[in-house]
Amino acid sequence: MSTKYQKKQYQSTEHFLNENFDKVLECFYSMSTKVVNHTLIETKGVIERTVLTIIPTKFIVDFKDDFANIKTIK
Repeated sequence: MSTKYQKKQYQSTEHFLNENFDKVLECFYSMSTKVVNHTLIETKGVIERTVLTIIPTKFIVDFKDDFANIKTIK
């Protein structure tokens, strides 16, 4: 998987990834994820909780021509 996001020349890799965390995170949803739904039924009502777990994934960030190419390592 490879995704491109524009990087400012003065940004560090860490700052770039933190600034674009929500966008970058979307790239990993199709990877190793686990969704668990917990439902508790009581006389007062229903309590429902859904947990999304993204399995740790190694990735590489290559910067070229003001873009960051994010590639996962399998």
